[in-house]
Amino acid sequence: MSTGTSYRAGRRILKNAEKLGDSIALVIDGERYRYSEMINAAQQLVAQFEAPAAEQPITAVMAGRHVSSYVGILAARLAGHAYVPLNVNHPPDRNARIMTLSGATTVICGEQAADALQGILSEAGLNDIRILRCGDSKRRLVVESVDSDVPVREQTLDDLAYILFTSGSTGMPKGVPIQNRALEGYLDAAGSLLDIGPEDRLSQTFELTFDLSVHDLFLAWENGATLVIASEADLRLPAAYIQRENITHWFSVPSLAYQIRLQDDLAPGAFPSVRSSLFCGEALPTIVAQEWVKAAPNSVVENWYGPTEATIACSRYVIDQRVIDTDTVPIGQAFKGMELLVLDDHLSPCDDGVPGELFLSGRQLAPGYLNDAEKTAQSFMTLPATGQAIYRTGDRAVRRSDGEVVFQGRVDNQVKVRGFRIELAEIEAALRSASDGLNAVALAWPPDTDIATSVVAAVETDGANTAAILDQVAGQLPEYMVPAVIHCIATFPKNASGKMDRKAIAAQLQSELATDEVDVSGLSDEHAFLLRAVLRFAPLLDRNDVLKAKNLFDAGMDSLAFISFTAEVEAEYDIALDQDTVILFSQMSVDDMVAEIRGETHRLARVVDDVETLSLWDRLRRALGLPRVIRKERANRALTFIERFPAYLQNHGAPDVLAVGSSGTFRAFCPADFAAAAGESGRVVQSINAGFPAVNAHGMTLMCDFIRKCCVDAGARVPIIVYEFDPMHICTVPPSGDIGLGRDYFDGNVVSLRNNRTSLEFQWREEADGAWNPPDTARQKDRKPNWVRKRDRVIAAAYLGDIEFEPKAVASWFAGARALQQVSDRMVCFVHPVDREMTDAIDADVGSDRLDDFLRHVEQELNIAVIDWRSFDLEPADFLDINHMNARGGREKLSRQLASHIF
Repeated sequence: MSTGTSYRAGRRILKNAEKLGDSIALVIDGERYRYSEMINAAQQLVAQFEAPAAEQPITAVMAGRHVSSYVGILAARLAGHAYVPLNVNHPPDRNARIMTLSGATTVICGEQAADALQGILSEAGLNDIRILRCGDSKRRLVVESVDSDVPVREQTLDDLAYILFTSGSTGMPKGVPIQNRALEGYLDAAGSLLDIGPEDRLSQTFELTFDLSVHDLFLAWENGATLVIASEADLRLPAAYIQRENITHWFSVPSLAYQIRLQDDLAPGAFPSVRSSLFCGEALPTIVAQEWVKAAPNSVVENWYGPTEATIACSRYVIDQRVIDTDTVPIGQAFKGMELLVLDDHLSPCDDGVPGELFLSGRQLAPGYLNDAEKTAQSFMTLPATGQAIYRTGDRAVRRSDGEVVFQGRVDNQVKVRGFRIELAEIEAALRSASDGLNAVALAWPPDTDIATSVVAAVETDGANTAAILDQVAGQLPEYMVPAVIHCIATFPKNASGKMDRKAIAAQLQSELATDEVDVSGLSDEHAFLLRAVLRFAPLLDRNDVLKAKNLFDAGMDSLAFISFTAEVEAEYDIALDQDTVILFSQMSVDDMVAEIRGETHRLARVVDDVETLSLWDRLRRALGLPRVIRKERANRALTFIERFPAYLQNHGAPDVLAVGSSGTFRAFCPADFAAAAGESGRVVQSINAGFPAVNAHGMTLMCDFIRKCCVDAGARVPIIVYEFDPMHICTVPPSGDIGLGRDYFDGNVVSLRNNRTSLEFQWREEADGAWNPPDTARQKDRKPNWVRKRDRVIAAAYLGDIEFEPKAVASWFAGARALQQVSDRMVCFVHPVDREMTDAIDADVGSDRLDDFLRHVEQELNIAVIDWRSFDLEPADFLDINHMNARGGREKLSRQLASHIF
């Protein structure tokens, strides 16, 4: 391919391919692509372009998170074409309008976008578009070099690099053509601020129809770095993506950082690999910025600002030791070659401290709007005093005495939702069209917030078929612009000028939502709880949509609300969701969630052990040799034990008594009280609590084998091992929140929570003999009728022998027992007790000899003593719930009685 192009990034990318051909340019869909492979694949497409013409060609690219989209953009740029991205998830009608307005004559399409493209072509009636097909995987992508020269059009700085379409106030998207000179001005300015080299790994969190994506692509590839594309799953758990992929340069909208904060992942030291952190696209909350500084201690953290019309970003504010006295971070000072102007209504400069409208000037400005002289004249102007070309942003701002500019909101009807710039007037135009001309208002929601997560709408009428209106609007607008809900208001409130009062309408909607009662009639307890929890955090959703949608995202819930919802579910039902299971949970319907909560299904309790069943994330982590941090706090105790027990044996030798089990042992075995009771029998013992909550039968087998191996390696034998038996671990309805650990937990590929990100309760500490020492405010049993809950009834039935045992789980328990026998002089099995009041309540209705028969089999098979659960003299007040001991009184009593039985 000719390298005579004047386009800087094109030349540099080609040079990188020659110099760093085997270096990784792109990581996407679990596959890696070298620079040589990316260039060769792009050349294959360029070879299919028509011969260069005098007029610059426009090439559309079907844009999604697949390799064909990135290869397509690269091909268009190397050939001298301007590219126009078409979001594969946007409505065909909108994409058809964009393709027509752009004048594109060619479209590059991957295999996975073929159906979407057909919808666009049918909608637009376009029959003469040239279609270039591209593979979406290494197996289907042609990466061999092209022998002959390919048609390359020589470019100038006045030629276009790309055309992006933003929301338009009339309902028609606005095309923003960005020239090579503007993009090169940005790359020059941004590149001088960031130290990017071949060893770096850049994030890619944006849709390709969002101009911030251009930053990631070309700053990565022109510097020989690796661009790592975040999948949809990654964007739901971005912290794990940063850690797994060892990201060094992070760029996102502030909403994503806020999401990380809500997920409790914005902890000090969480992102040590990151060297630069940039936020752009919407206001950056100060508290999020300050916490990010601590989370990424090796990173510079900056807030960038800039509209599409000024090429990606044009100003920056570095978060350092300065005190930020505003709720959101200032937008700072202009890039090299750009200028921020705060002007009054007469286009004269405002004094420092006096608010005005923000205008931009400099080399990064677009020439105007595509084929729209009227809109261009409204926004692209000339400063009367100097003749300087300026762009009117519509943002209110104030310049401080130190020269820093502070954003103060919009002066027009434009908002940012999840980083996307939206003209509310475009939504209102679609609403009027879909409702036969009803007066309509669209509002960013929640109101009066810096980070809006959705749009709501109201139509001025006593009643309307709002579902039909929404369906029609959804066919015209991108998903992020479609209102979450439409309300009917008989008469819109008016302000003093007689115009509809948006603030009053928002207040009225908030008031209505606050007083709405959730209709839970006809629902089960679990369905009712989930519905109330969903509507608590996403009050605009429709009740029927929540209950019937295939998942909550389809019902309209956004990711920030979903995070808060999962926390409620975890607290209510003792289900802990880690980075793998939360993805599965997000794909469940409410009915699926209820089945999981009841123990009717076990989709969240899968054992991830065999590499063939590992998620894409885990396989990629293994390939890169990167550990992942456990996110299930209760399971963190098992990991800290794995990390610390070998050193304990080396330093202290084997304890006299080792109590091994699940959450029952964890909460019930108190070494101090056990030792005191043993002392009354004339024994001096040192005991250790090795109880692990959130670990299932398979996981306990691995823990037992780990203990065996550690003792063998240390040459240690344990005089007495007390091995817990919990019927729930081997029955056919085990706890749904438990995990199987897997081999990764024992070979260093999973590590415990760091930096005080978990309480002492869920750490295994040598100085406490492994015991959980509860605080003075430890939870006590609430004697509400807990036992009538269905899950408690299942547990009681298991103790009464009415629940069948699962053969694999039984085999796992015996395997664990045999592993412990190999390193112990004596082993005792104790059946964790249960609240007899709760079992007595159903004893007349259920019961069999299944459990008793099984325990006799244990005694005979293993030749060990079994302490039956009925052998303990405990009262209902000793229990926290049906099968866990109270922190005050219950665990001490059980520990003493256990010692008495053993000695």
